[in-house]
Parts: sequence; structure tokens; C-alpha cells
Amino acid sequence: MPEAPVVLLCRCVQAGLVPEAAVTAVAAAADEQGWTVLVVDDLCHLAARADPLLARCAAAADLRIGACFPRAVQALFAQAGQDPGPALWANLRCGEDGQALLAAPRSGSSAGSPVIGPVAPPPADLPPGWTAWFPVIDRERCTDCDQCRQFCIFGVYDRDEAGRVRVAQPHQCKDRCPACARVCPQLAIIFPRHGERPINGDAVAEGEHGVDLQALAGGDVCSLLRQRSAAGGPRPRFARDLPPGEPCPCEDDPLLLLDRLGVPRSVVADLDPSQLRALRPQDPP
Repeated sequence: MPEAPVVLLCRCVQAGLVPEAAVTAVAAAADEQGWTVLVVDDLCHLAARADPLLARCAAAADLRIGACFPRAVQALFAQAGQDPGPALWANLRCGEDGQALLAAPRSGSSAGSPVIGPVAPPPADLPPGWTAWFPVIDRERCTDCDQCRQFCIFGVYDRDEAGRVRVAQPHQCKDRCPACARVCPQLAIIFPRHGERPINGDAVAEGEHGVDLQALAGGDVCSLLRQRSAAGGPRPRFARDLPPGEPCPCEDDPLLLLDRLGVPRSVVADLDPSQLRALRPQDPP
């Protein structure tokens, strides 16, 4: 006999993107059927701390998830080092009927339901009261081009032992800043709480790609910002290709690019002088 399904539901308490009524209705109906029901306050927080609960959910033979965009949830599981496999999805954020999670026939083996223990406390490196705004990576689209890691001045990204780009310090991301997602050529970076598609995890349309920095910054400014110099020390510098002596517009306004990438003014106000200098194009050695 197939094992009882495991239903994972996210309340999204910090961002309020998932209607509470939808979560309550699905949870009650699944509980009536004797299924394992897991209602979590915030799936983003669980992913940021690689909570063991996600590993136990991923081990379920019949996992059903009601949260936000499936691509975003898949990337959140990946952030925690897990793969939910062929789970059933309901995008409660966009008003999909969560009852579809209940109507699908059971699947899986008769090995018994996974043991679901209590949610572990966050590790010490996540600040108390932290708002879980951070990027996750769509591994099916990511080419490990390294543009996100080089672009981010907050140390959110690094590379793992296999050379793959990863989100290593999610808590260092700045609240509401989506800049790295906008400049990703493959649109592989997701901010699950963002309001715009496909940054929020909505499907990427055929032929859709990240912003062209040259068009964004207006000609020469962008060409400076697109090309990185490998000789710039631990953080590669922007390479200059303007004719000698020609002024660069961003020297008068070094925050031009950030503004056009939608970086909140509150983030800009918190930048220290060294971070501002990192945003300026530099002359190659």
C-alpha cells in the first residue's frame, strides 16, 4: 500500500504572499485524510539555515507542496542541499487551488512515512529577527558564469569545491536588493519574495534573458560595467574601454547602475566609501 502523502505548506508569515485561508483549508482537508501535514511559517528561513526538515520532506515518496512558484521552491530546496524530486505543486501565492494537492492519487512505496521531527533552531550565523531576503539559484538554468559573484559587493556568493557558484552567506544580502538577479544572463537567480517575474520564480519565457547592461546604463557606461578585469585583486574590477580622456558619466553619478537595477535607496545609503569605489569603473593596470 502506498505511504500516506506528506503535505508541506508555507504560511509566508514575513512577506504575507500566501493567503492564510488557503493554507488552513488544505491543511485541514489533508489532516482529515490522515496525511502528514507540515505547516511552516517561512520556507525561505528553512532553506537559509538548511533545516533538516527539508531533507526529511525530500525523502518522502509522495511529497505535495503548497507555497509560491514551483521554480522558487525547487531552488529553495537546492539551497538547503535537497531535491524534492517529482513533488506535486500548488502555487498558493497566485491563487491556485490547493485542493488539487488532495485530489491526485497516491504514489510511492509502502515503506512508511518519513519521521518528521521538530524544526531545528537556526545556526548562530543567521542574525536574530533576520528578514529572509536572499537569492537562490535555479540550477537547471545556471551556467556558473560567475557574473553574480563578481557583481555582488556584499559577499553573498562564493564557489564550492566543484567550482559551482553558490549562495554562501544569504544573511549578507541587502533587503529588497534584486540587482544580481537582473544582471544574470540566464535569469537563473530567484528572489522568492520579489514582486516581478521572473525574478520571483515565475517561469522564464522562451528567449527571455537578463538585462543588457550596456542598454541599461546608456551606452559606454554599461560597457564598462559588463567587462571585468582579472587583474583587479580578490574582487575583479570593472574594465575601462572608453577612449582616453573621455569622461565616464558614472564618475559623476557612481550609483547610476544601482538605481537602474532597482536597488533600494536604503541599501545605497548604507554603502561605505570602499563599496562605492568598487562600483566605479577603474582604469586597467
